[in-house]
Amino acid sequence: MVVLFDAHTHIGKWDTGENSFSREDLFDVLDKNAVEYFVVSNLNGIGIDSSKPDFTPFLPEKEANEELIRTFSHFPQAVLLAVCEPRHGSPRALEYLLKKHPGKFAGLKFHSEANRIPANSELYDGYMEIAKKHDLPCLFHSGSIKSAYSSPELIYELAQRHPEVRVILGHLSCGDLDSKIKAVEIMWESICQNNSQLYADFSWCQWNVLIEMIKIFANNLDRIMFGSDAPMGNMRDPEMYNAFANSLMDKIEETFPDCGDELIQLLFYENAKSLFKIRRIK
Repeated sequence: MVVLFDAHTHIGKWDTGENSFSREDLFDVLDKNAVEYFVVSNLNGIGIDSSKPDFTPFLPEKEANEELIRTFSHFPQAVLLAVCEPRHGSPRALEYLLKKHPGKFAGLKFHSEANRIPANSELYDGYMEIAKKHDLPCLFHSGSIKSAYSSPELIYELAQRHPEVRVILGHLSCGDLDSKIKAVEIMWESICQNNSQLYADFSWCQWNVLIEMIKIFANNLDRIMFGSDAPMGNMRDPEMYNAFANSLMDKIEETFPDCGDELIQLLFYENAKSLFKIRRIK
């Protein structure tokens, strides 16, 4: 079994329904699939509490991030992302959090679709400046190309304003095939123009999209990495997780027989390890 580094996972509550995930729910999936390291953020600071007005999350930014630290305080394999929620939080509060807990966070997490603030809004600029100052990658939920909030085009606009910050398109794009193709084109433009640093995890991506990304980014393979979004959707099921990861690896080996093992090692482990610099995490 291949040892994995999962670049996109969660705990916490996404909505008022059944989409609430404990640490044990996450570990049930990851432990059964040889996941050595995983990047995790707290949905409690992202998911919207429908009983409250103004797109209020279940927990304020600061409380959600401190809850994440407590939850994984004895689990060094957890790579923590601090959720950033400009509607109810602030860059100043985030800076205080990072100083209070030095070395605890390896990156920042944004979900502009949930908080209904477009990803190119100036409200994110202060957070991006902090990311630059502390050398932290920023993981954005990347939605449909048609989204008014989380389109990869909007994320790209923000990334261009902060070219020294590494910006990850979570899921590449949650839209249809056309959206994913457009997201790949945006990433390629960013490389050719050298005007930003865009990366992507391929959670929820079809195998043919991943194969095309490998071909297009043959000289920039560090830009793409495995993620699952576990335990969201059917990624709560260890067997479904296994089927998703292994189907992608099988297609890589089938398409690239001469270097399949090397590609799998890069995409499913080494790239995320390098991007998040896990050796520095306490």
